[in-house]
Amino acid sequence: MKKTLAIVLSAAMALGLAACSSGSTASTTAAPAATQAAAPAATQAAAPAAEAVKWAKNYELQVPASAGGGTDVVARAMTNYIGKNCGNNGTVINNTDGGGVIAYETVRNSTAKDGESLVFFHTTMLIKTATKVYQYSAVDPEAFTVITVSQPTSADGYCVVVPGDSPYKTFEEYVNASKEKTLLLGVETGGGTHLMGGMIAQATGAKLEFVEAGPDVDKMTALMGGALDSVLVAPKAASQYIESGKARALVGFSDNSGKRGTVLPDVPTFQELGYDIAYTINFMVLGPKHLDEGLCEEIANDFVAATKDPETAEILKNSGWGVEFQPHKDSYEIVKKQSDALTSVAEELGIDLS
Repeated sequence: MKKTLAIVLSAAMALGLAACSSGSTASTTAAPAATQAAAPAATQAAAPAAEAVKWAKNYELQVPASAGGGTDVVARAMTNYIGKNCGNNGTVINNTDGGGVIAYETVRNSTAKDGESLVFFHTTMLIKTATKVYQYSAVDPEAFTVITVSQPTSADGYCVVVPGDSPYKTFEEYVNASKEKTLLLGVETGGGTHLMGGMIAQATGAKLEFVEAGPDVDKMTALMGGALDSVLVAPKAASQYIESGKARALVGFSDNSGKRGTVLPDVPTFQELGYDIAYTINFMVLGPKHLDEGLCEEIANDFVAATKDPETAEILKNSGWGVEFQPHKDSYEIVKKQSDALTSVAEELGIDLS
């Protein structure tokens, strides 16, 4: 029986919000049992009861990514919508110092309780904690408050790619061959592709040696040069090589739906081949510890409304990041499950970059 590992679990999308909530008054009641306050060992502690808190009219979004990149595009699309429609003016701060740690710490150490200082980043923050690059966790209630998290609206995920003249025509052939001879898989050591490779090894029993190969462009160059048996890259990074016959994608990651991506629609997903493996990059909005529950709901509702706006959704889709933010009540558990799974894989691989 094939081993299974699911890193991304589906979230209920029961709340269809299409309007901002900035004009409402934040609730002062403690969270119900189903929310973050339910079990301190597994969920966040609720903020102490206090006067009603409204979201700051002017706030900073600490974004540990370069201006013009995909994360920056998503962050600015959110602040633009919220500024025009909800009355809260956000300033995006592209803060990549310390590999993003300075941005995390700016918010973690903030004493503002009105959402004036927030982190906007993605799964990479969880990976930095899992690999011990960063000592604090997004799901530690004494460090951060999880306000909202995104889920993808498209299923394009990283693919296992081999050279066009590789003897492996299918993923099953690849796995079977690895059990006779360890295969070299190009990844970014300590990054998302390294953990994805670990998931593949766990779920399939494949014998793989993970080789540091840099970003996707460098991975494809190494693959074409014959230095590697295979690489893990984004579909767009491999598509031109595949179209010219110089490379072949054997299998692709998807979200929990198991649907094929749109960039390489002929490539099967792990779920189609019988492996319960899923991986997505989820954006997160985090605040300092112990933010008011009503305030968190207000902020989350505005992000949800932004991604449901047709114009904003089109911007996200065109940037390659089709996502929808989730209600506050669902978000902590989504992040917690992904964080736990990433930590498990990092521990099994023995990745400690502290």
